[in-house]
Amino acid sequence: MKAAITRAFAFVVTGLAVSMAVASAWQRAGAEADRWLLAGLSAVIVLAVHLMPALLGRLSRLVVWPVWCLCFLAALWGHIWFFANASHGAAEGRAASSAQVRVVQEQRRAIEAALAENKARSAATVAGILARTKDPKARAALEIELTEGKRANELRAQLVALSGQEAAAATADPVVSGLTEITGLPVAALNVWAGVLIAMLLEVLGSLLWLAAVLGPEPKGVSAGAPEPAERGPGDAELVELLYEALENSEISPTAEDICRRIGGCKSETAARLLRGLEARMARG
Repeated sequence: MKAAITRAFAFVVTGLAVSMAVASAWQRAGAEADRWLLAGLSAVIVLAVHLMPALLGRLSRLVVWPVWCLCFLAALWGHIWFFANASHGAAEGRAASSAQVRVVQEQRRAIEAALAENKARSAATVAGILARTKDPKARAALEIELTEGKRANELRAQLVALSGQEAAAATADPVVSGLTEITGLPVAALNVWAGVLIAMLLEVLGSLLWLAAVLGPEPKGVSAGAPEPAERGPGDAELVELLYEALENSEISPTAEDICRRIGGCKSETAARLLRGLEARMARG
């Protein structure tokens, strides 16, 4: 029962990670062929991260683990892209439904309408003309135009400020905003680090689950509490079979030291006898 649950959980986690990697690759690529190729490559990398430790555990660690680490980093890169795109989509959704954004947009429209009605020339231009004008009537008209020009400048400044408020309101995640106030870190940095941590958790969890699903529980009868093989006599054949199964599952290596460790300690003669039996069993396949 526990083994079935472990395998099911492993399939769910790996399926989720592969789906995220494929979605991220699909969004990054442009041409149709590029999308399929990049999606396939991303899926292979995630599968390698999850399955390599369980399937290739018997190979040299000098070969397996450097490759696994490279695949792990590549998978993280794809997941970070996925989280960034998801965050952008969420920001657009908030922008469409946020009451604060709607208020800012209404203010923008009012300011743009006021600017469209303001026909005054720039305040700097009018001020220069006013300095050279001596006619009182002309000066009065220029002073009115100068006031309107200054008001237009103020409206443009308000428009710029409202643009910043609209962008902030659209992209602000309530949780991230709260963490920003607590930690003092920028919103972008928090989003990136949150994505990295979640991606690392997903990949490591998938790898551990497949290790448990493939290797399985410790074989019965070969444990730290097993009796001394010398006392069992005819039971040596049974122990050899159990040791062979453990070897196939990458739980031990064919050495006397590993055999002694596996069965809870034994005499060197007993370990040598079991090792010879194990080697004969390996030769038979």
